[in-house]
Amino acid sequence: MEITFLFMDYETFNLKSKGGRVAQYASIRTNYNLQILKESAKNYYCLQTLDNLPSPKAALVTQITPQKIVRIQSGIEKSELLKKNIEPKVFNEYWFITHVLDEMAVPKTCTLGYNSFKFDDEFTRNLLYRNLYDPYAREWQNNNSRFDVYFLVLATYVLNPSILTFPPVVENGVIQYHSITGKELPNFRLEELSKSNGISHTNAHDAFSDVEATIGLMKKIKEANEYFFEEIFAFRKKNHVGEWLYKNDKKPFIHISPFYGKENYCFAVLYPLYSIQNSMICLNLAIDIEPLIELEGDDLLGYLFPHNSLQNKNVVVFYLNQCPILANVSEYSEQLKTFNLDKSRMAKNLNLIKTHSDRIVNRLKPHYPKEFSSNSNSVDTDLGIYSSGFFNDLEKDCMVEFHLAIKNGLIPHGFSKLKSHRLKEMGLKVIARNFPEQLSEDQKSWWMSYARNKIQNKDFGAEYTLEEFNHEIADLLGSNIPNNSKLVLLELMDYVKSIKTKLRIFE
Repeated sequence: MEITFLFMDYETFNLKSKGGRVAQYASIRTNYNLQILKESAKNYYCLQTLDNLPSPKAALVTQITPQKIVRIQSGIEKSELLKKNIEPKVFNEYWFITHVLDEMAVPKTCTLGYNSFKFDDEFTRNLLYRNLYDPYAREWQNNNSRFDVYFLVLATYVLNPSILTFPPVVENGVIQYHSITGKELPNFRLEELSKSNGISHTNAHDAFSDVEATIGLMKKIKEANEYFFEEIFAFRKKNHVGEWLYKNDKKPFIHISPFYGKENYCFAVLYPLYSIQNSMICLNLAIDIEPLIELEGDDLLGYLFPHNSLQNKNVVVFYLNQCPILANVSEYSEQLKTFNLDKSRMAKNLNLIKTHSDRIVNRLKPHYPKEFSSNSNSVDTDLGIYSSGFFNDLEKDCMVEFHLAIKNGLIPHGFSKLKSHRLKEMGLKVIARNFPEQLSEDQKSWWMSYARNKIQNKDFGAEYTLEEFNHEIADLLGSNIPNNSKLVLLELMDYVKSIKTKLRIFE
């Protein structure tokens, strides 16, 4: 069985994946030649729950409200996709992510989207985690993988720009230019790229339309230069990244990432220092190296980890299992000339690195890779995906029994199989959100208290509160927005009012 591509997209009710909720999922499966497989299109909607509030800003982008999902479920509101014989399906969150996982876990599936690494994949992981599924297995088991067409587009812009037409960034009707090179700053928004390249994108921010546009964009790149596509696509595999780095040891190379920003055209020329814990620590040759050699003590720490920045762009850390896009400087030397790089500075920095390599490495090793510290509140077990550790083998066995019991209609039996404190609390929330009729009176009381805290109390772990909702919607209603957007906001106000009534919240 050959690789198949599962192109997918979410529309969400919140911008943050941790604690945020998904409104819609759409996917299309293709073969490796990007031919759509018959009857592969899926369009799912997710019912919302008492313990989360939708963001008005997000709803204005998607034009989806919780009430709209209920209307689709009841058949009162018809989906435009019915014209394409794609029947929308509406599920509670548990069955929603179960069906999504069934799609992603098909052997030899490469799941991909547009900007999916930082957005859709994080929503998938959090959905799986809080519904007691392994959040990572579908990414690598059964020869599966993941990819991001956004990264492919960035690579195309830097290395092979003739393949696509890149529209400029426009602000207030004015085209934006780079302050030094004078080049137009590129616009990588999916809807703008689709328009500039003659790709159908009839309804931006509808999940299914975004999926179709993503397929069209990748097809244009793949058909224009198959070798280039294969070169970039191969980096989705950790082993390939490791082999590439081994072959290019101690040589400068191109690293393409949105981390560098449009002002740097989303790439840098790096020099590899050392690898550790599945990561590569490098230096950016465009930034002066002297501070890493000369600064001492707190001055060095202040330089490495400035308060006004998440990371100093001099030292770059990337992970071998996160599809880093790499390229040889020599292979693309002609293309690099168009970016007007400061070659003398880069040559000076390279010489300093080689001269002081041991000193620099010894200074950086105590700090890189930096220990990940989560800001999530440990009060809420749902938010512990990156702070509470992996599920252990005993927990995984319990989770299998839990899901089997749900699928056989034996929910209380499945709940009794959850042994650890983490699983017991998370399992109770899964049942409360999706099968509330199965709760005892004591469990109902606990759930109501939890949900009230979850939408009101930041100290409890609330990601988005009633107070924030009220401020946001007041600002939007006070602005100049079209009538259809006002109707969306009024529906959200009615929805939140119903939540407050159910939770007995009186403001």
